[in-house]
Amino acid sequence: RAGDLDKAKEAFLNSVRVSPGGRYATAHNNLGVIYEGERNLDAAEASFKRSIHLDQYELAYGNLSRLCLNRGRVKEAIATALEGKERYSLNPEISYWLAVGYFVDGQLVQAREQFVDLMKIAPNYKEARTFLQKIDELLSQRDQVTAAFRRILQPTAV
Repeated sequence: RAGDLDKAKEAFLNSVRVSPGGRYATAHNNLGVIYEGERNLDAAEASFKRSIHLDQYELAYGNLSRLCLNRGRVKEAIATALEGKERYSLNPEISYWLAVGYFVDGQLVQAREQFVDLMKIAPNYKEARTFLQKIDELLSQRDQVTAAFRRILQPTAV
């Protein structure tokens, strides 16, 4: 398997070398996936960004969003996914990583909206269903805590 990845990596590198101006966006995205698997995250990120820069390659948006989330750069992950979703509104992976970004950022209402939208495009997306259940639990708890604080803050008579 490692030998196959090495061959694939070399093939993608060759594609980029022979392509006029190195503009082969698919190869850059696929190199990013290979680099990420090798834990060369800087090279992976550069490849995903190059793929987006060259040709707004659809899969690169989801890959870069996921990578940014894994690197703790939540706002950048959300921005990348939003840009991707503007171009490819029916791509479930972009929608998924946007929703996860909102979730990680604590924007539960926005996360819920994105997961609901995702379920419309990809009804069998199991992870979305799991996240929706968790978000509904968290929102319910938040509402209960808010109501309890409002009761505590009520003025009392002496």
